[in-house]
Amino acid sequence: MGWPMNVQRGFACGLLHPPTTSIASSYKGAASLRMSTVREGLDMCAGDDMSITKDLLHSVAFVLRSDREVSCDVEKWKVWKKGEHGIVDKLIPDYAWKVLRRLQESGHGTYLVGGSVRDLLLKKPPKDFDLITTAPLNKVRKGFSRAWIVGRRFPICTVHIENKIVEVSSFNTVAKVPEKTKFSGYQNILDSAAALGFTASDKCHRVRWENSMKRDFTINGLFYDPFEEILYDYLGGVEDLRKKKVRTVSPANESFKEDSARILRALRIAGRLGFKFARETAKAIQTHSSSLNDLPLDRLRLEAKYLMGYGAAERSLRLLWRFGILEIILPHQAAYFASQGFKRQEKGSNLLLMLLANLDKLLSPSKPCHCCLWINILALHLALYQHPESPVVISALALAIRKVDIEVAVLKAIRLHEKYGDGTEDLPELDTEDLKMSKSKVKRKVSMLCENVVEALELMTSVANVARAMQLYPGAPSSKVAIVSKTERDTCAKLFRSVSIRANLRNADPKGSLSVAQKTRKRTIDRECLQNGCLEEMSFVLSHIVLSTLYPHAAQRRTKAV
Repeated sequence: MGWPMNVQRGFACGLLHPPTTSIASSYKGAASLRMSTVREGLDMCAGDDMSITKDLLHSVAFVLRSDREVSCDVEKWKVWKKGEHGIVDKLIPDYAWKVLRRLQESGHGTYLVGGSVRDLLLKKPPKDFDLITTAPLNKVRKGFSRAWIVGRRFPICTVHIENKIVEVSSFNTVAKVPEKTKFSGYQNILDSAAALGFTASDKCHRVRWENSMKRDFTINGLFYDPFEEILYDYLGGVEDLRKKKVRTVSPANESFKEDSARILRALRIAGRLGFKFARETAKAIQTHSSSLNDLPLDRLRLEAKYLMGYGAAERSLRLLWRFGILEIILPHQAAYFASQGFKRQEKGSNLLLMLLANLDKLLSPSKPCHCCLWINILALHLALYQHPESPVVISALALAIRKVDIEVAVLKAIRLHEKYGDGTEDLPELDTEDLKMSKSKVKRKVSMLCENVVEALELMTSVANVARAMQLYPGAPSSKVAIVSKTERDTCAKLFRSVSIRANLRNADPKGSLSVAQKTRKRTIDRECLQNGCLEEMSFVLSHIVLSTLYPHAAQRRTKAV
């Protein structure tokens, strides 16, 4: 491959040792096995070679469909031994090691697989760890005190250990050939086997390759043996990591047709890692984006949470807009982009993207937030888009949601703008004409803004309102998705309704309110509370995000992400 050698830095700078072992080197003349080749040759009589034939069929049958051709490119197969791949085992936490060791001590081959291997190569702490083992799932379950087998189509065993969950799949399960797969004969199959190099000694390679072909993207199809410290790549995933490319394992059109949710997973990976799409993958995303309307609502909501709540909301929103998917997932926000003339590949920013960028600074895949935090950001922005408001009123609200006394919040907001208002950007959501308001008027406007946010939450919960949002600009696709559930709407609304009640009181209500000094003593985020949706924690973080967006120069004493 001719890559520069740098074991210590590895993928942190995009470098990796070339592998000492290229599996394809022993498979001279091997290029691909296609459906047409198998179909023409499958006419062999049952006999002594039947067991070998069936073994090979198991290795190729699940990727062969009657309506498509699938390549098995052995030239891509690579193995990196200890010291060549740059993976640092210290990034694998103790709880994952405990599961790995227990399975290995029971005599079962076990590998790290998927996104965890990808992140280890990129020197990023993995969000979670997926394992695959030669043990049947029922044996995995019996080996741990708290383990359950879940899923029907793709069953896995979830092992609960040290307040973490490790998902374990089995080669025995995922390698099953669908019953609907039919073959008409066996002629020349052994010649194909020899060409591919599938011999008895290569059974482990066959099983790993077979499993990798069921993965969604090449960069998720890597296997790592942490005991031997060997990395296996059968799809060219390492090369795609080096090039920062997201590429489907099977042809992109067929992959997304088979499971349209892969489109959102592709956007999630690209958003979190800052990767680009392979040309075929990008084109297929645009072609099949409308099929997302057919996904179950619960699945769409889950994918939206993965996109928005793990430190890549701003990049994810840009990608959703670029590929015409924002209109389906978040139609009100798509209507906003369209009304502002925001181009599909726009490099600039706007208030919504600025708010989400400040959210992303506080999050990461291992430090996520509850969905109500980013929903509140979307609702607040939607309210400002429909009813522009003064920066003084917005900052007063931001302070008030932290239970700062409303009178103190208004006074502090006025002083903030007097001191830092010159640095506030000129944005259509900000009304800068009436900045010399009385304190009583600011209080009234804070209450009105709260009501507008609650109304925006209602809009995002109603499918009928979603349809009306799409009518705001021509050519928009229809959307049947209300991404916010009623439960989430009610949770988010509590935060603003409490401020509205306090703002409508004639006199300050000290009960339940704290001074600015009292509230600013807290400078760290309680990660567990934020992930679980604690209102106090979400209000604290939301306040910080809004104030940092309005007055970036004032945010010298920043919230620490712990």
